[in-house]
Amino acid sequence: MKPKTIILMGVAIACGLVASFMVKRYMSEREQKVWVLAAKSHVPQWGTIQEPEATFEPMEVPKSQIQGDVIGTLAGPDGLKDYLKQLKNRQIKKPGGITKGQFIAWSDLVEKEKQSLDAVVPKGKRAMAVQASAHTAASGLILPNSHVDLLYIPNDRTGEPEYVLENVKVLSINQEINRKPDRNGMIPSTVTLEVTPEQAKDVGAVINKGQLLMTLRPVGDDSVLGKKPKKKPEPKVELPPPKVEPKPVVVVDKPKPPPEFKVKQVLTNGQDVTIQYAVFHKETGEFLRYEPVTSEQGNNVASRPKATPQPKTTGGAEPKTGGPESKEPEPKEPAPEKAPAGTPVGADQ
Repeated sequence: MKPKTIILMGVAIACGLVASFMVKRYMSEREQKVWVLAAKSHVPQWGTIQEPEATFEPMEVPKSQIQGDVIGTLAGPDGLKDYLKQLKNRQIKKPGGITKGQFIAWSDLVEKEKQSLDAVVPKGKRAMAVQASAHTAASGLILPNSHVDLLYIPNDRTGEPEYVLENVKVLSINQEINRKPDRNGMIPSTVTLEVTPEQAKDVGAVINKGQLLMTLRPVGDDSVLGKKPKKKPEPKVELPPPKVEPKPVVVVDKPKPPPEFKVKQVLTNGQDVTIQYAVFHKETGEFLRYEPVTSEQGNNVASRPKATPQPKTTGGAEPKTGGPESKEPEPKEPAPEKAPAGTPVGADQ
């Protein structure tokens, strides 16, 4: 064969080999698969990715469908685990959010430095700010993402200091959510802590009753300080009313009447006669009372008895006629002893 023919044959073979290689490479690139993260459900704009594993799922797609900065890898599903960790607590800024089945890209996320605090707070937790200073916040060396214990000291100094919070995360210092590499600390006016609703109640109960000090924990220290349990108020026990024993009844004998004696009195009022007794103390002679005379004793009121005519006697003078009737003289009774003055008394005793 002529040399010219040999040269032409070599060139043709080389061109065929190059064409075959190019076609093979093109076909391999066309069929190459990439693993990406697709949304399981709609993620709204400004929503926070709190649980990336529950929000996105790995999906294998042709590389030709990948556009822009979609998060993906050629290393299979295991290569996406690091990306899922980076998505935790990140916010979505894409207008309209990410729809179900759509791939997430880095440009869909808010930069960490510009995230709002509500994107950092986990579900079920709360952000609570407490006043702080260099004295109460470890000389200003407490930074975002540090972990602290909160010590309460009563104002009256009568109670013992106690920890109201243990191992809580610092969300922000003043309004700084992220640490700055060129700063080792900052003097705080407020420190925002990540707490549960119950822990927020505990802090609120003592926040105005004393001083709150923050103690900085070492990295990875999860020890428990042994917080004193709250004393539950003892239930009030209602005691039965005391038994009142009846007081003994003291029977006091009536005093015996004093010894006394009676003096019979006859009172006259015109032609009426009243008979009664004047009672006197036998020992002192003091006048006590009057007592009427009962019917059995002959107490009655009667008129004076009229005089009866005298019989004639022999040799004697006849009584005068037309004159007043003669009366027999009534025997005088002796005067009663110690009768009241001005009172006519009889003679009988």
